[in-house]
Amino acid sequence: MAKYTDLFSVLNDTDLYMRVRRGDPLGLDLLQALARGRWIWIVENWSNILYARFKTLANGDDILEATLEDLQGLVSSYLLGNLRNPFDNFDTFVKYSKFLAAVRVGELNLSPAEFVLVDKEKERVSSFVIEDFRAMLKYLKQQSALDAFRIGLGDVDSAALYGVQPIARQRSATVADLARLDDADQIRQYIEGIIIDLKDSQDISPNLLRIANDNLGPDSPVVFNDAYRSAVAVPYEISLEHMAKKYLGSADLYFELVTVNKLQPPYIDEMGEKTVLLAPGAVNNVIIAGTRKDDIPVGTKVMIGSYSVREEPRIIERVTENTDGTLILFLSGAQDLVKLRTDEGAFVRIYSPHTINTGGFLLIPLTIETPNGSQYTPKSDELRRIEKSLLTFGVDILRDEATGGLVIDSSCNFKFAAGLRNVRQAVLYALRTVRGELPFHPNYGVSASIGDRYYGTADEAVIFANVLRQGLLLDQRYTDVKIAGIQQTGTSLALTIVVWIAGVVDPIPLSFAS
Repeated sequence: MAKYTDLFSVLNDTDLYMRVRRGDPLGLDLLQALARGRWIWIVENWSNILYARFKTLANGDDILEATLEDLQGLVSSYLLGNLRNPFDNFDTFVKYSKFLAAVRVGELNLSPAEFVLVDKEKERVSSFVIEDFRAMLKYLKQQSALDAFRIGLGDVDSAALYGVQPIARQRSATVADLARLDDADQIRQYIEGIIIDLKDSQDISPNLLRIANDNLGPDSPVVFNDAYRSAVAVPYEISLEHMAKKYLGSADLYFELVTVNKLQPPYIDEMGEKTVLLAPGAVNNVIIAGTRKDDIPVGTKVMIGSYSVREEPRIIERVTENTDGTLILFLSGAQDLVKLRTDEGAFVRIYSPHTINTGGFLLIPLTIETPNGSQYTPKSDELRRIEKSLLTFGVDILRDEATGGLVIDSSCNFKFAAGLRNVRQAVLYALRTVRGELPFHPNYGVSASIGDRYYGTADEAVIFANVLRQGLLLDQRYTDVKIAGIQQTGTSLALTIVVWIAGVVDPIPLSFAS
């Protein structure tokens, strides 16, 4: 696990990690070792290329202009015989990194040794796991806590939480101090977004479709497509159609974003719903009524605010349910929630579950091979590429598979099944319904239920499979149905059923046990 002791390294590694994941061009500012070896190249190209480029970047900014003149002084000193390489020094490299960002690695004619150096850096950040980003968060939180103490805004509880000792106030707060704390908070939120994404891409379960393929006999006519697509999280903007056009090439593929991100109607919720606080905010948590319990799992983004506090985004890090049914939400970001007062209408804005809004991250499916050549298996089969036809299969009221009862959420509303869940539910309850059992739908169901006695002979299996298949095909939403397996274990009957949905090329494997 990486250990961080300075802000520049946190920003550098985060930027480099995201650029490598997206396949974006790299700048010389992200690779100190490469910049160190390119100092002579910078000197040789200073007059004819780089100075004019850096001057445009400074654009009259007093600080950048002064930094540029310092850098020009180093170039002149080298030409006069001072052969010291300024980029050997980390602080000097950091000082001029804003200008080095204007030099793309792609414009350099890299030597074989430099290619190896760049590849090693790419490999280093590509191997980052959640704990590496948690180390970044730890450093940011500790430094923010200390910076707050220096300007008299420190909180003893926050210091203890982050493992730092309180220090004495050193000066009055300036606008620059407050802006720096706000910038650190924005960086923390960005890294938290990466962690949420990694929880899906690195918490990997087996490729269930590949296992299903392996379990089918060699002579089986059924073959499952076990190819997965990886995904990368990007900030949501404008609309799902806009995002589909920008990243997938066609606005019509917005349904793919709906599926991959497990969104449910209305898909987008920019307004949310204000839930008032039941007590003034504590250092790092607030208390609300328990009616929205099912809508705010850990990792959910919410907004906080009041009449006097401008709304700001936070991430739910932990939820504790009190004995009286109320909820304690532990939130990310600055540990300053005491500013939320009930007499000022303090609230938490909670968005509809399974929706997206500005400031959130949207998973964009990529090709199977990611830019750095590795492959990822998403956590769920639902991350496979699924066409619009599967989503238009319909929406039904969700039922509990074990009891058959309707599933009701904490707000006493029906929950709904859509997409893969609805396909599975439709097949299951057709199998559980004996044809003729429903007076107003006499053709619904099958002429033999799953619970009927089954002795396991080969002839019986063929007959039983045909009965089930013909019963399911009465539902015109299926273009074909195959019974891939029937097995009895004790008093239980296990079925493997494959269905094809109109407009969907890939078969959908389903397993049931009575």
